[in-house]
Amino acid sequence: MNVLDDILKSTRARKIFDAIEGLPILDYHCHLEAKDIYENKPFNDLVDIWLKHDHYKWRLMRLSGIHEDNITGSASNEEKFNAYVCSIENSLGNPTREWSLLELNTFFGINEIPTQYNSLDILKIANKQIIEKQFSPQKILNTLNVKYIATTDDPTSELFYHKQLKNSNFAIDVAPTFRVDRCFNIRAGDFADYINTFTGHTLSFKEFLEVLKERASYFKECGCLFSDIGIEMFPHNASEASFKKAENAYNIALTGRKVNDTILNDYISYLYIFWFNLCINNGFIVQLHLGVIRNSNSLAYDMLGPDSGFDIAGSGINIKELKDLFNVSVQQNGEIPSIIAYVLNPISYHALIVLAGAFTKVSVGVPWWFNDHKRGLVEYFKCISTLSNLSTIPGMTTDGRSYLAYVRHAYFRAILANYLAKYESEDFTRITNIAKRIAYYNMAARLDILEEGVCL
Repeated sequence: MNVLDDILKSTRARKIFDAIEGLPILDYHCHLEAKDIYENKPFNDLVDIWLKHDHYKWRLMRLSGIHEDNITGSASNEEKFNAYVCSIENSLGNPTREWSLLELNTFFGINEIPTQYNSLDILKIANKQIIEKQFSPQKILNTLNVKYIATTDDPTSELFYHKQLKNSNFAIDVAPTFRVDRCFNIRAGDFADYINTFTGHTLSFKEFLEVLKERASYFKECGCLFSDIGIEMFPHNASEASFKKAENAYNIALTGRKVNDTILNDYISYLYIFWFNLCINNGFIVQLHLGVIRNSNSLAYDMLGPDSGFDIAGSGINIKELKDLFNVSVQQNGEIPSIIAYVLNPISYHALIVLAGAFTKVSVGVPWWFNDHKRGLVEYFKCISTLSNLSTIPGMTTDGRSYLAYVRHAYFRAILANYLAKYESEDFTRITNIAKRIAYYNMAARLDILEEGVCL
């Protein structure tokens, strides 16, 4: 089965796709580790590449009735692979299935659909190629014409491996992202310990803010262009934020006392405004991941920890609160930073896109997580087309933890080409140029790597 052929419904769609398929990949938000890319250790088994860290696949396996032992437990690689194949064999329409089929085709030339009857044969074929072709992180990334990667990094990181990569002969730009979630999460049981990791001792709130400024400057020196957040809390009444209230909340959290909703809001309201100013001063593009509820299954969290496939979508986002936050930033900082906002529940697309029309430094990012599939992308394209300007979409990002996930850029580009092909009366060159902007050139311009003289 060829997934891309199934997406591209017309000759016109295929021609548009052909024009953008080979463009470089700029992945400005992912969860790969710079350490793994630098060390570049060869892979030995498809299971390690596919299933070791990928909670998208784990989630589908659980939904298919697979026992946890065959997902994250002690089962053998062959048992885990066969269990995963059983989950994708009949999960028609699920994007994880489509991505897996595309990965098998792209990297191993396997076109048949995996089943419980041929799974071990497919595993043997793939593993043989992995060893013979010496699959490694760098080789996979180079194979797919990746040009830029933004990892996800805590402000405490020394970015050692990012610097090592900069000084190596590896051609792909692997840049850090200033990810601030843990700075905001004063309800975390280890918050006080986390604060101590910055300097080795407890910091006053004022000292903490100064250290954050220093860390942001350091990240910028190391090539950082983005700052990111993906917490479920969001400020209410941001105009009432104050240093004194935030300092009080910070001190309560350091002593381990209970942080109620009011105290939490006092803290994050002030810190959001401070963070926005930090991003303005350092030229960081903010990525807001909105509407997520983290670690929804407490038993699973206790057993497996975070990022194990138990985050869920909230009921939507409060546009008024977002608007108020932007206005407070304008009043206190003089502006808002450049922002790419993602929302986990698509019911918020309409309101968020309209809000972006009132704050023109805000872009609505491509469908994220549970929306990153054919239906979700087409709904997003339609909403952007009718309420904004389709040609300004910032481009695709994987949000991935797997090196093979970069085939999802081809998946995105095929869906985009098929969507644009429906404008049959429009000039083909114009349509193709719009596709090129979305696939590569819009983000290349933001990263300041656009080739001289390019104008689409």
